[in-house]
Amino acid sequence: MDKLRILDEAYLPIVTKPSRYTGSFLHAARKNPADVKVKTLLCFPDLYEIGMSYLGIKILYHILNKRPDSLAELCFTPWGDMEQLMRAEGIPLYSLESRTPAGEFDLIGFSLQYELSYTNVLTMIDLAHLPLRSADRRDHHPIVVAGGLCTVNPEPLAPFIDAFVIGDGEEVIQEMCDLMLERRERGMTRAEVLRRLAALEGVYVPAHFDEVMNPFGFIAREPKPDSPTQKPRYRYVPSLDPEYYPEKPLISPTEITHDRLGVEVMRGCTRGCRFCLAGYMNRPLREKRADQVVKEVQCGIVHAGWDEVSLLSLSTTDYKQLPVVLHELDRFTNELGVNVSLPSTRVGTLAPSVADKIQQGRRGSITFAPEAGTQRMRDVINKGIDEAELEYSVKLARDQGWGGIKFYFMIGLPTETEADVDGIAGIIGKCQQWAKGGNKRMHFNVGISPHVPKPHTPFQWELQDSMETLDRKIDRLRQGFRGMGNVRLKWRDPDTAFLEGVFSRGVYLRPRALEEALPWDHIRTPVVKKFLLNERAKAYAAALTPDCRDHACYRCGAPCFTPKAKDGRRVSLQLAPGQGQMPETLDFKVPDDVTPQMIESRVTELKEAPIESLKAEQAAGSGNGATNGTANGDGNGNGNGARADATEPLAYGRRRKTWPTAARGPQAQRFRVSYEKLGQARFTSHLDLVRIFDRALRVAKIPMAFSQGFNRHAKIAYGPPLSLGATSRAEYFDLELAQACAWSTIEAMNDVLPDGIRITCGRPFTRQTESLMAAITLADFDVKLTKYLTDRLSRGENVHRLRQELETSIAAFTQASEWPVMKQSHGQKGKTVNARPAVTSIALDLGSAGLCVRLTSRLHAPGYLKPDLLLKSFLQSFEFDPRLLLVHRESLWVERAGSLLNPLDALEESSFWRPVPVDPADPDAADPATGGECVEKL
Repeated sequence: MDKLRILDEAYLPIVTKPSRYTGSFLHAARKNPADVKVKTLLCFPDLYEIGMSYLGIKILYHILNKRPDSLAELCFTPWGDMEQLMRAEGIPLYSLESRTPAGEFDLIGFSLQYELSYTNVLTMIDLAHLPLRSADRRDHHPIVVAGGLCTVNPEPLAPFIDAFVIGDGEEVIQEMCDLMLERRERGMTRAEVLRRLAALEGVYVPAHFDEVMNPFGFIAREPKPDSPTQKPRYRYVPSLDPEYYPEKPLISPTEITHDRLGVEVMRGCTRGCRFCLAGYMNRPLREKRADQVVKEVQCGIVHAGWDEVSLLSLSTTDYKQLPVVLHELDRFTNELGVNVSLPSTRVGTLAPSVADKIQQGRRGSITFAPEAGTQRMRDVINKGIDEAELEYSVKLARDQGWGGIKFYFMIGLPTETEADVDGIAGIIGKCQQWAKGGNKRMHFNVGISPHVPKPHTPFQWELQDSMETLDRKIDRLRQGFRGMGNVRLKWRDPDTAFLEGVFSRGVYLRPRALEEALPWDHIRTPVVKKFLLNERAKAYAAALTPDCRDHACYRCGAPCFTPKAKDGRRVSLQLAPGQGQMPETLDFKVPDDVTPQMIESRVTELKEAPIESLKAEQAAGSGNGATNGTANGDGNGNGNGARADATEPLAYGRRRKTWPTAARGPQAQRFRVSYEKLGQARFTSHLDLVRIFDRALRVAKIPMAFSQGFNRHAKIAYGPPLSLGATSRAEYFDLELAQACAWSTIEAMNDVLPDGIRITCGRPFTRQTESLMAAITLADFDVKLTKYLTDRLSRGENVHRLRQELETSIAAFTQASEWPVMKQSHGQKGKTVNARPAVTSIALDLGSAGLCVRLTSRLHAPGYLKPDLLLKSFLQSFEFDPRLLLVHRESLWVERAGSLLNPLDALEESSFWRPVPVDPADPDAADPATGGECVEKL
């Protein structure tokens, strides 16, 4: 039996959040795998909710599926219960959209964004029934590739991955697709494919490099004599072209971690924080044009219906065109009630005009990352902010009405002392004072992360703090934060940081001499090693390197000045004087005749010298622009003057947002709508269903009535929720509109609803009526034993015993006055309830295919039990999970004067139709409430 064909029937009902494994995406690529020439499985080695929040995998999905000869589908790491079930039942890893086994794809690609997901990569390869090691795979196996930020040190996963993409993947993924097409047409061997892959720019194939032992005992990599490349080079796209981004983004039917529209506005960062791998590896900096960003936001909202959009980058407030974008989006987002948010905010860079336009509807908290508690430590890591800028940011957050602030700090940084650790509590104490004066007390969430030295950063040579040292620092922090009532302190487990360091640098956690060859030296990244050595020396001197966008080029090695990159950065190269000069015309900190030994000697001197004297020395030699005053200025020698106006007193408290909506009056209208929930949609929870309809209403441009306030909500009320795993043809909700509209407008939501959810009929009404939850009292259910469950319980024998026990139990239930059943509650001990009074009728349907029990239940009666649990109590001699039963709610009923009416008929006749004057000259004129259409389809 093909296990993938019976997933919905046999396996998904009994796992946690089964909607993770259905692939019911809106705007997904629906192609027949047999009709395409190249199939790619894009794997994210983490949970569905995390992977679907990642923009990068959606970009690659869009690029590959634009090609008529290519198909890309998605796959995520299964949760523990699903993994255990897949191993026990022999279910292979499969793509979500077509449920094709992973082994049948030509290319399997992993996105490596976090080192601790490496074990998930191995789990997924194993679940795909592929050999774990690359050397054991044969010609018929897929090519396994990996990309993402973590590939700058690919060696920890090198034995298991066929090829690594170092850098941006938008262009190279298409070249790989072309190669897979050629492989199929020419019948290329696996060895030939790997050799061709190694010749692509930005691709590292471990099989073409030998492992060697260098004089320090480390395993290093050297290219084989016949290797197509000697040193894989980091690949970048010169500009963020519109064709990389989908107009209709993938929409998940279930809630994900970042359930909002994400639009990339800028890639890269030139701030140069010395601990930040992403900042160095995503150079050169590339900005999108403002009109492109606005178009992507508008298309995404129109086609997806999200109520929030996040402008993504490493530091969005550094995006030069942010005010222009927010201004252009202001009217559009206000009309639709869409909030604009930023993932994080650099201290000191948020202008009041920008703050006023983001998160207008709801302002929970804003995020700042000072990273260190003392000015010396912030200078060591080149954070480039001072206490005055932090004060400005806290007061601005207070005056703009944010209820709280999230702060991120690091411990375990190079040269850190106890005073630096204590400084974290000290600076938060000052923030408490700065936050006073608003109309409410702000709360602070403080997150502490142990520093993990990363490859290709200035701290790659440093010792990582031991778990014991980090534990002592955390205890010291906890003592320092005692008595701060509005502060919540959280920290990352030092054990987790230790493992991250092991996977990040490949076990080597000890400090390294500068002349040592490093295990990742064979990867050529945007930033050259000489620049990193210089930055390390400046770190020990607590000397700043200002942003090169506002100052001179420091010759880091990134290809900012190539003709190709110049064209891609035409938007962002409109900055300070001297910005556009070629690097040969600018002085560089480290001359060519300075050796690593000389730098190390200087670092030793810096370690022993008092930090005050070093900073004085730096100030005296500030000709290269590395002083605090320059770093914190506006690039024109103005210091912080550009921000002085921002701290002027503003009106305290939130500025109440009045959302635009049509005034309620004679044209206001309500609809009672019926819909069905069938097929894979039964794995969608009620809360997810509410989010689906909320988005569909926005996409269909239905003139909804909203609650007025900071957190506005559409005025929509649902009937009794359906249990997860159950289907129904009779579900209802009441919809309140600000303006009358035709039924066809309501029905248009079907175009943007996931498969299995469909609006069937509805009626307009105007008078206030009883809520659906209170009005609906009875429900008809069909509970079926599926073929899989019947075969499993009967073990291939005659089902007569099953039927006999059901008949006997139903007869006993009908005659009984009590039917005790143990009912389990989440997080509580089970309790025994009497299920008999809630059931008004029950019978075994012998005419239907398989075994089916039909019953009618009172939904509000004491002892009401879900139908699957009730039927399980009828089969006491059989062991099975009641979630494997197929529950179908056939109808819902409203009791009126001894009669049963469906919720549409239960509306009083006088309230069915909104009275509208009809033109006497045209007595057949259509009622504008319905557009002349029959809204009830019986």
